[in-house]
Amino acid sequence: MNLTGNSQLEKHTFLFAQAVRTFVKSLPPTLANIEDTKMLVKSSGMLGEKFIRSNESASRNDFLLGIKSCCGEAKTAHYWLQLIDTQSVAELEHQRQQLTTVVKELATVFSSMLAKAQA
Repeated sequence: MNLTGNSQLEKHTFLFAQAVRTFVKSLPPTLANIEDTKMLVKSSGMLGEKFIRSNESASRNDFLLGIKSCCGEAKTAHYWLQLIDTQSVAELEHQRQQLTTVVKELATVFSSMLAKAQA
């Protein structure tokens, strides 16, 4: 349906997923981090994938469901980011905060898109 026509948002979701992958490579390999990063990597990639699907949906209803799913995926990625153990390494903490800011901004954008599309 391409109600938004926003290739920039698609690019931002892709860059977020790439940044997450770079971040997790530098984390301490604790058992919890290994498991949590699997989920974080998955949700960061799914965020962009779900946006692409919703943006290319055939109906308004499918678009709305897709954007709702994007909101949920952004919240999921935020959750896993919060669980990551940086072991108080300043650079890792800084990277996590940057990623947290980005995913919160993406969630805000998706929520705004959903509100506008439902109006």
